[in-house]
Amino acid sequence: MRKIVTINKKVEFDANSKDTQTSVEEIKMNGEVNRVETKIIPQKKKIAGYNVFKVVYFKKYNIQGMIGGKPFESILRKYEIPLLVKDEQKYALSYCTFKGVIARSALKRIRKDTTIKCSPVKMDLSKVYTCIQNNISDVDVFSGWFSKLGEQLKNALLQGSNVNEDNDWKRYKNKRGAELKNIQLQFFDDKFVNGSVILSISSRGFIFTNSPISEKDFFDLVETIIDVLDRNGLILDAEEEKEKTPTIYVDDKEK
Repeated sequence: MRKIVTINKKVEFDANSKDTQTSVEEIKMNGEVNRVETKIIPQKKKIAGYNVFKVVYFKKYNIQGMIGGKPFESILRKYEIPLLVKDEQKYALSYCTFKGVIARSALKRIRKDTTIKCSPVKMDLSKVYTCIQNNISDVDVFSGWFSKLGEQLKNALLQGSNVNEDNDWKRYKNKRGAELKNIQLQFFDDKFVNGSVILSISSRGFIFTNSPISEKDFFDLVETIIDVLDRNGLILDAEEEKEKTPTIYVDDKEK
């Protein structure tokens, strides 16, 4: 199953809190202003040794088309996002199977009215993969996504074992203004089902995998990566991203 973690810096967070907290946002839906609640609820069950909070979050989607033969401008979609924390760690980890930006938007919303406050992070991946290879054994760079390369070639995906040794990789990495937005790293260990797992790391602080891996092994690996990057000063504060409202296209007109 796909696993996605979003790294969030703890600004104010009691990992042992037993109280449900609520933040309220006014959202315009189909011509009316609605008060929408985002809740963070402590959970009894732990995940991989972490205390768990469930974030209940509603995201607005614009609609083009009809639902049940009736016109709607927008709908709210409900998300439930586990948020994993330990007192001794600097970062809270949202854990889900959908896009990391959803979790980050939810944490931004609850920060306003609650004592649960986290901020986004970013990473320079051109330094990240070198740091990981220098501090964790048996790791290969499997792919990299470069952007802002120029007018004719704006983006490029380079893929293959030890692709960072490729001449194109070195050229893109050193190109002024270019950005390495995503990397895939292959971690080798006999304890993994296929002898290795591939993890993707985003410059926005997302870590995800489609590889078969147990929850414990996944979080052991994520913790190791975060610890290495944090000790080397590579997890940086990021500016808040403006929340976007996606559009859903439907064709459900009554005949």
